[in-house]
Order: sequence, then structure tokens, then C-alpha cells
Amino acid sequence: GNGMPARCAPWKNIQEKRHVKSVTLVGETADSILLKVVSALEPGNSDYVNSYTIRSDGSIRVTAELFIRHDTMPEIPRFGMKMALPGDYTYMQWYGRGPHESYWDRKSSAFIGYYSGEVMEQYTPYIFPQENGNKTDVRWVTLTNAEGMGFRIEGLQPLEVNLHQYLEENMDERVTHTIDVPFENLVEVCIDLHQMGVGGDDSWGALPHPQYHLPVKEYSYGYRLRPLR
Repeated sequence: GNGMPARCAPWKNIQEKRHVKSVTLVGETADSILLKVVSALEPGNSDYVNSYTIRSDGSIRVTAELFIRHDTMPEIPRFGMKMALPGDYTYMQWYGRGPHESYWDRKSSAFIGYYSGEVMEQYTPYIFPQENGNKTDVRWVTLTNAEGMGFRIEGLQPLEVNLHQYLEENMDERVTHTIDVPFENLVEVCIDLHQMGVGGDDSWGALPHPQYHLPVKEYSYGYRLRPLR
């Protein structure tokens, strides 16, 4: 209702306009290496920097930094990363807010604790398909298959985590009913610092409150990936 899709369009599919400027081996020890990847993002003439500390125990420490050069860019809908896993990694456990979905500005009924369940159980079937199932203030989350193999994500600060058995990019204006959502044999994992609040004071123009926006400025966050068996 407030025109966010059009206003924030420069950030949509921003990864498709990412140009890798350099990949550098920054440091090396007996049991780890540190890689740094510097990329240019076309919107806002911005720099995006990833660092990966890869250890011999299989764990990876991931950090991301965003440096926006132009303050004329609109607010950022979401700052984070996502990846896709095979469809059999469907059992999740997490320590954060739950058991139902929560958002930056809509979480007072979701209490911090230990929760578990199947990925499909996190889907909220709104009449009109939309963003759903998010978890806030997550300290860690694990994803495993039936044999108990998988991995654990540990935030270097509280995270927002969202897992689905569909690709977010497929939930667009062509999908108007829950039955139309094209579910896949995969698990898409979103690991975010934040996504903007959902608002809801009214449905015809009110923005989320300012404290739940991601304005144009520098951002950084990180997490660790650890293998489980």
C-alpha cells in the first residue's frame, strides 16, 4: 500500500548486478585460511565485502559488509544472504523466538526459547501468498536430514532466519493463491541481519515505524557454519 515494491526496486535481484573486483588470500595458519572477496554493486555504486575463515574442522566463519556510496538510494528491504540445500534437509532446531513466525516489529508474542520442527511446518498459508515464516533473535539454528547429517548456523550477533521449500523468487505477482506456490525438492535458507518491519498500522500507505527500517548506511554482520553428524 505504500509503494515499497516500486520504491525499493533498485535492490531487487541486486546479486545479478554484482561484479567481483578481487578475491584475496588474506591469511593462513596451520588449521585455517582467510579469504576476502570484494564486489561492486551497481545500484548506489556500493561495495560489498565478504570474508570467509575456513578451518580444518570444516567450520566456516562468514562476514558481510555493505558500503553504500550514494545516499539517494531507497531503504533496504533486507540485508543478508541465502542459499539452497537438497530437499532432504528438512528437520530444524533453533534457539530464538518462536514457535510461530516473528518479525522485527511483530514479535511480542514469540518468546525466546528452544524450538524444533519440520521446515514445511514453518510455512504460514496466508490467503494471498507473501513473505512468511521468519524467525527473529535467533542465536543458532540447525538443519539435518533423516540420518542426522547437516549443519549448524551460529550468529555472531542475533540473526533473522527463514527457511522454505520453495524459491522466494518464484513467489511473485503471478502467484495469487497458496495452492499456486511452486514447492520444490529443496530448502532455501535465508540468513539475515534484518529485514524491514512489516508495518500494518494501515494497509493503504503507512510505512513501518522508523526504528524498523534499514536506511542507507553501512551494515555488517556474520555467522558460523558448522558441520553436524
